[in-house]
Amino acid sequence: MLSGMGEVFLSLILSLIGCSAISAFGYSMVSRLFSTSLVYSASTLSFCYGIIPVLASVSVAIMLLKPHWAELFFHEHCHGNVCGPHVPDVSNTIAGISFAAVAALMVGVTVYFIGRQAWRSRRRQSTLRTLANEVSPDQWSRVPGAAPVAFTGGLLRPHIYVSDGMIDVLSDDELQLLLLHEQSHMRHRDPLARFILNWSTRLWPRHLRRRFLADHALCCEQRADYEAVNYTGREGELLAMLERLSELRGVKQCEYVEQRRLALRNKVPSDNRGRTAVPLLAGLFVTEVVLLTYLVHPVMDFILMLES
Repeated sequence: MLSGMGEVFLSLILSLIGCSAISAFGYSMVSRLFSTSLVYSASTLSFCYGIIPVLASVSVAIMLLKPHWAELFFHEHCHGNVCGPHVPDVSNTIAGISFAAVAALMVGVTVYFIGRQAWRSRRRQSTLRTLANEVSPDQWSRVPGAAPVAFTGGLLRPHIYVSDGMIDVLSDDELQLLLLHEQSHMRHRDPLARFILNWSTRLWPRHLRRRFLADHALCCEQRADYEAVNYTGREGELLAMLERLSELRGVKQCEYVEQRRLALRNKVPSDNRGRTAVPLLAGLFVTEVVLLTYLVHPVMDFILMLES
């Protein structure tokens, strides 16, 4: 059982590294598809793209455990008297056992840090709820602070927090727009999506990961803007509020605000490229599963050969 689990961990690590590399370096080619997709679907497409490496690597591990499922993906070969598709056996060599142990350790450490971050998020949420003055318990709370800040926090039970400074600079109508915007984040559970993507893209190169997470955050903001304006019809008021808040915060967000403005004005894609996003995501998933199923098996066989 231990050797079998070691092979599972090892195949998971190897396939996750490969799938992450494919997705990371392929993102530059598909990012434009998300920008030409419908505003309210781009964030979902972006999220699906980010979790493909994890889903594909799990599928690869399952394929290796069920070799008759993967017989079309790699050529027949023999290990002694065992020929054809079969589960690689790394438990008979010190090198194989060592690699499997390291893989299991990496999975354990990853699970630990994910749990630790989730615990910190829950603790931060508890602190915010302690400080907050609940104006509408089911929707939002007011928190002390001079800076104009509003955000949605909480992984499993998202809640809206608005600072005193934000309330002071907004009119009642602007506050309603802001709350409608944040309710979109709460309804779509964007904090949980960010948490998942933060870990599912952990093996991406840093600059590509930073770009992907920033693009996903922008897609979420554009979707929230769209839903707020779609409900109230006050597009000009929302854009004016965005520009004023960026000036108050002293942050140069001209390009960021401009992207959100363009998204509101172009609610329909300018061409048909956005329609190809779903087939492309499905094709990427299948490609990663097939390619990594084919490649991971020989890599694990190579581990066996290290001591032969």
